[in-house]
Amino acid sequence: LFLVSFLFGCIFNISHAQSQFQTESLSTEASLSSVERNVRRAAVKVLTDGGHGSGTYVLIDGLHVILTAQHVADGPVGTNYRILSPDSSESVLGRLVYSDREKDVAAIYIPAMDTRSPMRFNPRRGIANVGDRIVYSGHPSSHSLLSFRGWISGYEVAENQDKILLIHTYGWMGCSGSGVYDSRGRLVGILWGVSVARYPQTRLVEDIIWATPAHLIDRESILSGICDTSLHRPARCED
Repeated sequence: LFLVSFLFGCIFNISHAQSQFQTESLSTEASLSSVERNVRRAAVKVLTDGGHGSGTYVLIDGLHVILTAQHVADGPVGTNYRILSPDSSESVLGRLVYSDREKDVAAIYIPAMDTRSPMRFNPRRGIANVGDRIVYSGHPSSHSLLSFRGWISGYEVAENQDKILLIHTYGWMGCSGSGVYDSRGRLVGILWGVSVARYPQTRLVEDIIWATPAHLIDRESILSGICDTSLHRPARCED
């Protein structure tokens, strides 16, 4: 039997041995494809009470938005969240403008970041195919930014009949909210869970990861949320 962990945005205590080291991102991206580099450069950390999740910096109609999981940014719409660059050299305050608990997707409106490069919001139409290769970058546990490859392994069907992506890759607490992309740079989904095996004993199955398909993200609700909840309304809201 498999259950889904909803604690993916939290940090577990790390071992004493691991705490003696500082994890550093590689200074070179030479082995990454152009899509992988772009995904990595758009990855951010979303701070929560007592932990963190991950997010992806995107442009939607020229507006600066962080896509993440709803259980990471689980406050009411209008709540402020601190967004960090992977090396913590830049910090901005963003406002939650879109929250879908059922699909576990959220969006945070932010000012432009100097050290991060946004992806164009380009969700894949329809659900990805089994076997499609994917990539994402996120912040598992206490590690700095890490990049992962994988592929679509299958689907589960939610109670509302939406298909949920099952991805063969690696994930751990702190990776929730990462944007999953295909080889063409299209957003495939938002990562939010890890499988849990319950027989013969309970343990995480950290290479089976759950994600909400990108075509279920409500773009118009994000834009409406920006216009309704922002302290400084963008000019496009007058249209």
